[in-house]
This record gives sequence, structure tokens and C-alpha cells, in this order.
Amino acid sequence: MPFYLLIFILVFAPLSYGASGPVALTVFQALCLLGLLWVLIEGALGKRRLVRPPGLLPLGLLGALMLLQVIPLPPSLLKLLSPTAWQRYADTVWLLLPETWMPLSLNRGLTLEAFWYFSACLAIYVFASQCLAGSTPQKRALHLIAAFAGLYALISILSALVPNGHPLWLLHPWPDYASKAFGSYLNGNHYAGLMGMLLPLVTALFLLEKPVARYGDWKERLVDFFGDPRLNVHLLSGMAALLIGVSIFLSLSRGGILSSLAALMILSLLLISRSQERRRALILLGMVVVLFFSVGVFGWEPIFAAFARMRNLQGEISDGRLTYWADCFALFRDFPLFGTGFGSFIDSYAPYQSIYHGELVVNRAHNDYVELLADGGGIAVALAGWAALQVGRASWKAFGRRRRAFSVYLFLGAGAGLCAILLHSLTDYNLHIGANGIHFAFLCSLLVSAAHTTSQRNRSGSELPPLTRRLNAPALLLLTAVLIASLLLNIGGLFAASTLATIAREDSGKPDSQQLQAFLQQARQAAAWTPFDGSGRFTQGNVLAALGRHGEALQAYGEALRLRPLRYSYLQRAAHSAGALGLVELEESLLKAGVTMDQADLRPVGPFATFLLKQNRRAEAFVLVRRSLDLAPEKTGDFLTLMALQGVDWREMKEALPPRALAWQLYAAALNPQVREAEAEAAYRRAVRLVADEPRPWTGPYWAFYRFLNERKRTDEALALILDAIERFPDDAGLQRTAGSLYEQQGITILAIEAYRQALLLDPKQKWVKARLEKLGR
Repeated sequence: MPFYLLIFILVFAPLSYGASGPVALTVFQALCLLGLLWVLIEGALGKRRLVRPPGLLPLGLLGALMLLQVIPLPPSLLKLLSPTAWQRYADTVWLLLPETWMPLSLNRGLTLEAFWYFSACLAIYVFASQCLAGSTPQKRALHLIAAFAGLYALISILSALVPNGHPLWLLHPWPDYASKAFGSYLNGNHYAGLMGMLLPLVTALFLLEKPVARYGDWKERLVDFFGDPRLNVHLLSGMAALLIGVSIFLSLSRGGILSSLAALMILSLLLISRSQERRRALILLGMVVVLFFSVGVFGWEPIFAAFARMRNLQGEISDGRLTYWADCFALFRDFPLFGTGFGSFIDSYAPYQSIYHGELVVNRAHNDYVELLADGGGIAVALAGWAALQVGRASWKAFGRRRRAFSVYLFLGAGAGLCAILLHSLTDYNLHIGANGIHFAFLCSLLVSAAHTTSQRNRSGSELPPLTRRLNAPALLLLTAVLIASLLLNIGGLFAASTLATIAREDSGKPDSQQLQAFLQQARQAAAWTPFDGSGRFTQGNVLAALGRHGEALQAYGEALRLRPLRYSYLQRAAHSAGALGLVELEESLLKAGVTMDQADLRPVGPFATFLLKQNRRAEAFVLVRRSLDLAPEKTGDFLTLMALQGVDWREMKEALPPRALAWQLYAAALNPQVREAEAEAAYRRAVRLVADEPRPWTGPYWAFYRFLNERKRTDEALALILDAIERFPDDAGLQRTAGSLYEQQGITILAIEAYRQALLLDPKQKWVKARLEKLGR
């Protein structure tokens, strides 16, 4: 029965949106822990020989590090262990709750969630190692997983070709935030991560089950081949492997495609290194060729387009991941030992973010190794490396003693699958997706079990050392405690989220005092259900502020900040209540902290800039606005409106503009050129001059200034401007077309024809240009 529970978890975790939602994670974490608890109880009763897979000590210490990160520490000790964390608290929560004991983690609630998830993956690793001790359960598991993977890939391909808005046609509709959805995953990259792990495993089964006919002429060998009882499994596993490979390509995951191909290459090289397996390596290479032809049936254009998006028009790699990683190393320098807390990346990264994404939140580093470095610091990286070294070394050493084909191929398939996900993790966060993390742990146990499976018919069929009774009893107690705690907190979190969603929905109008009192009671209940999440306390503070009870609201905001000290909305709302109470210095400190703790989000900037302008501190406000517009010049109009509302004269507004072409272009447009024509022209000219200094030059300011000049019938100046733009952007067909039109207006036919011809060379589809050339007789 434990074996079938394991298979149930592995099969249904991907189907529940990759086990990425709170309900699915709660269920599957509980099942993983229950499975391990089940086999430990069987071991305690003497019904099962328990084995000890390698790596348990460093993995256990890694879990202990996560718990250490959530323990509140006195400020003096915290300053010694993590000076930057101490400074973060001094700038935020200690403004309201001075000297409160705080943890190493900057978001203890998310760190606890990471601990539950890590515990579930560790439980699967140990649980599967018990269930797969012996070749018989290994064969059964391999066949079942191969069948599932092939069928899942087939349905995913078909549902991508004939979509109806529902994952696999029948699950709940995709949520609005789904990105590149594929299969039953919200993001095709994570689907490719799962299937990249399973592809080498299913391919190994395909090669293993190949019928062998060594004797007789070619006719006799052909008859033997088709008469072999293994042929069905061979063909079906080969078809499953092809379907998995095709689905990875159709998911358009660049990292998934490259890592899967690399894993197949690794598998082939490992086979070639074993002289008796070289013929099967050639079969594998032939299978890769067939895979490429199969993908060609669906067309290569979308795949080529996905890879082309990696570079901008200047040929530079434009993926934001490179910026994230550079920012993360700055973060690591501030938190070198203990990190910022597992799972806290969404908060800890914000003060270092240097790329503007509007209101989109960067919640992952898109590199599992970089995120491990940021979340856990050097200690976590050392423990993870120690665990990987123990697992790899013990498995490879035991693998050297294996001679049975099944153990060899199972080991190589599992190893190549692990290589696929480890390579893919260089550009994504697959190991933070529930189903992928569970399958990663399963492949680790499969690797260990295959390497230690002996052909001797002993009691367990495994060379892994037994788990001593001395460890069994504490493990049972610890596992039970983790299971109960995770269930209570996860279920409490689900109830709290439902309650807060109800408050938000009903609060959309103008609730009266009685309704607000009801909301307050509900918010207090939500806060009680979630002792490590600040959402309930934040909502409580909002309701108290709406009731005019700003002193109590400030206390509630302080409690929310104690749990999530870097959240800008908590700081901003607390600042509002401080201002209502006349605490101007506290209001300023909280508003300033909101800006500092979220460098690339401009939402906190407006309230702080407004505060500074009301205090008649315009120079400071202009510095703040200038920094923001340098990051996001497209927001110039919003900040010009903000300054105008605070009585800033349009001449002074120039002091708040950064040396960015778009900022000056939008400023010129906002001046109302019909009234302030000279000033607008000067701003347009400056915008054009600044184009040369832009990181990625573009033609927008030229076109804006051209329209300004054209509206005033200043054709000569407009032509000079367009010719200047052509010098800078010679491959722009629109500029050549406009130059031709201006030449034609001036009666310079020869130059007009030349410009039109150049426009056609750059863009042959321009019908208007063709019509003009025909009219001019050319």
C-alpha cells in the first residue's frame, strides 16, 4: 500500500496545476509526510526493513537552518549574526515596536512554508527509498511512471493544439495570471522541467526493453525481434519518450529544450563509455533524430521565435534574468552567512531590484542556485553541496558494482533526468514548484536505490545500511509534530485567505460603521488563524483606520510589520495613521522606508514625494522623482500631474527630470505646445539630443518632434530632423518614407525617388511607397 500511495502522489501532483496552489500543496505535503510516517511505523513494528539513504545528515541540518531562521532573536545577537537584517528592522518595524525580538528571516511566514515544502520533499526521498528497495518495486514504478508520462504528454499536446481554456480540457479554467500555460502547469517552463526529468528515464526503459536477436540470418533475427515478449514495452516506451520530447519542444521553454537535449546527450555519452552498450547509444541518437523530425510536423517557427526573443534589435541578450542575478549577488554580500530566509525572496530582493517591471513583482530569481544563495547564504549552499556530494558519491561508488542491465539503465536514466532539472535550474525555479520538487526527490531515491540494488536474494535486495531503531523513534515524533503543525498552519492559512477575500469583496463599496465592526472581528479571526502571516493584522489596521481609531491601527500595523517588515503597503498605511495622529517624523520615516524597501516599485514614491512637497522640501522631492523617472521615464506624466497638484510651477518641474529622452519628450507634450511653444520646442530638442545616450536608442523623440514641426508647417526643419534621424537609424524604413514625402513636398523629385526606393529595400511590403513611385514614373 505505501508503494501505491507513492505512485498516487507522483501522478496526481502534476495534474493539480503542478501542486503549486495552497490547497494542492497542503494536500500533497500531508500525503508525503503520511507516507513516510506509514513506513516508519511499519519499521517500528518489524514489518519492514528500513534503509538509510545517503545525505540525511546535511539535509537534516538544512531543515534545521530553516527553523533557525524563524526563531526571534534579541537585537544584539541579531546584529552580530546579520547586521543588514538588523538595519532593515531598525528602519521599519522597530519604528513602531522598538527592540522587539526578530528572526534572521525577513519573512518568517514564507520561511515556514518553505520548511513544510522542504520537509515534504525530504519525506518523499526517504519514503521512496523504502518503497523502492529491490528490483521488483523499481520495475513496477518505472513502468507506471513511463505510462503516466507518455499519456500526460499526449493529452498535453492535444490540448495545446485544440485548447478550450481548461487544462487538459477538463480541469478548472486557467487563472488570469497563468503565463505560457501548458499541460496542467501555469507556466510551460515548469511543465518542461518535469518532463525533462522523466524523458531520460523513459528513454532508458525504451533502450532496456529492446529485443535482442543475436543468432541466425537477418530473417531469423527479424522474426526473433518481433516475437520477443518485450517488444510491446519497447515500442510503447519509445512512443512515450517521443511524445514527451515533442511536448517539451511545444511548451516553447528554451531552458527545458536545451536541458532535455543535454540530458539525452549525457545519457548517450554514459552508454558509449560502457563498451557493451554502444549499440544502444546509437539507437538513442537515432531516436533524437526522429524526435526532431516529429517536432517538425508541428512547425519550427514558434520555437525559433522563442529563442530569437532572447536578443534585442541590437543583438544583445535582453533577458531580465541576468539583471536579477547581478542584483542577487549584491543581496548576498549583505547577507553572506544565513541569507534572508528561505522563501523570503519576494521581499528581500525588492530593495536591490534595478529593473522596472511596472507593478509586476519579481518573486523568484529564475535560478535555483542563485536563490538558494540569497535565501540561505553560504551556510545553506555548503549544506546543499554536502548533501549532493554524499548522494552522488555513495550512488556512483555502489553503481560500480552493478552488472544487471536493469539497475544500470535505471541508474543512468535517473542520473540523466537529475542532470536535466539541475541544468534547467540555471535559468528557472523548477525546484520551487511542488510537483517538480516531489519528482526531483523521487529521482534521487531512484538513483540511490538502483545503485544499491543487489542481485542477491536477500531480505531487502538493497545494500543501503539499515535505519537504526535509535533513530526511528525520534524520527516518528519529529515527523508527527511536523505533520500536525503544517496541517494546522496551512489549513488556518486557507481559512484566513478566504475570510480576507470576503472582506475585500464586501469592502469595495462604502461600508457603514456596523459593517466595519463586523470586518474588524473577521480580520481578528484571520489574524488568529495565521500567527506567522501579517495579512490579517494589516487588514485589521485598515479597518481600524477607517473607523478613525488611528492609535489602535498603528499598533496593528506594527504587528503586521513584525511578520513582514519590508512590505511597502504596510509601511505606507502605517505612515497614513501616523500622519493622522500628527506624528510627522514617524510618518516621514515610514514613507521613506516604503521607498527604500522597494526600489523598483514606484507606487511608494508618490506618497513620499507628496509629503515632501507639502513640507516645502522641493529639492528632496525632485531628487526622489528624478531617480524614479530615470528608472521608468514612461511615468513622467503621472509625476508631472502630482507636482502640479502640489503647486509646483512648470519651470521648476524641469529640475525633477532625469537625462532620459522619453522623460523630456513627455514633458514637452505636457507643456501644451499651443500655449508654451518655445518651451515645448526646447524640450523636444533636448529629448532628441538625449537619444544618443540611451542604453537602447529609439526613434520616438524624433517622431514626436517631427509632428510638432510638421503641425507648424516648418517643412525644412522637419526634413533636417528626419535626415538626422536617418543618420542615426539608417535601417528604419519609416524614416526613409517620410524623407521621401518631405522631398516630394519641396519638389525635389530625384531625392524623393531615392528615399522611396531605399524605404522599399528596407520594407518591400509598403504599398503606399510603391504607389508614390508609380505616380512619379519610377
